[in-house]
Amino acid sequence: RPMESIADTFNREYGWRITFEEAPLLYEGDIVDVTRDFSRGIRAYIPRGGQLEFTYELGPGGRPPEDPAKVLRTAIEAYHRRGFPGRYKLLTVGEYLHIVPTATRNERGVWAPAQSPLETVVSIRGGGRFPRPVLRDLQEAVERASGYQVLVAWQPFSNGMQPRIVENFEGVKAREVLRALIRATGKPRVWYLMYGIRRKRYFLSIQ
Repeated sequence: RPMESIADTFNREYGWRITFEEAPLLYEGDIVDVTRDFSRGIRAYIPRGGQLEFTYELGPGGRPPEDPAKVLRTAIEAYHRRGFPGRYKLLTVGEYLHIVPTATRNERGVWAPAQSPLETVVSIRGGGRFPRPVLRDLQEAVERASGYQVLVAWQPFSNGMQPRIVENFEGVKAREVLRALIRATGKPRVWYLMYGIRRKRYFLSIQ
């Protein structure tokens, strides 16, 4: 997953707050069967990937680039030129840089519009609850509206360890609720939303 690797590398090297939300992978040509690498009886698939190279300018004195958005747009353009699965764009919201899908190949291999489940518009009650139950409500609301199940692979929320969520979210994108939950941890965190190939589900990891 070259795009995930780019986000993770810049997050670690420069402390940028980049999230990545993968396009749904529907076309057989975008999927690689790696069953042979696993134990008998387990079917396993990964996206078609490979090496991705691009260049960018460092800041004065070798410091990190002054414009993270410019660097990431360059990376996305390089990704598209290589013909890797999915098409992406960059959204900037405050300190966040979100890499989100705009298109994917359908089952016939034809490009079609696509969006992340976190684009789903939801209404979620904070109601003074801890982040974890609010996150569960968010998962359920996204699944009802988008048809995609979102399973949490890793999350940092522990009841009693973070402030309660007082805010009520009315008609906002799921991504906005997730940012609010992360703010409650008091730490700069990012997330990766990865598509579960052949399962019509996603796996959310909050780092």
